[in-house]
Amino acid sequence: MITTEVILTCKENFKKQIDSLRESNKNLHLSELSREWEELSYSNVLEALDLFQERLDLAKFVVDFKNKQFYLNNSNELSEIYNILPGHSGYSFAVAMRRCQNLIKTEIDKN
Repeated sequence: MITTEVILTCKENFKKQIDSLRESNKNLHLSELSREWEELSYSNVLEALDLFQERLDLAKFVVDFKNKQFYLNNSNELSEIYNILPGHSGYSFAVAMRRCQNLIKTEIDKN
């Protein structure tokens, strides 16, 4: 079951993953653009999790989403999420939704 606590735990776990990735990336010679893209990707996922914390119905929709392509789907729920979250391309939206889906499913499976 998706609860506020599940979403909060997902956010905490994702932030730990981000910190670990940042530490790993220090040793890589990434371009500034690559670093900016990574930070934007992290931010997109955290913004989506913030939304899902308040809108568990939308979190449930994303977790239960069976279609292979988030960005080519015209569902009312995805349109609502897309309109609420700022500055997404179709690609960045799909990546953020898939990452949220995986984070939430993983947390639910632990319980």
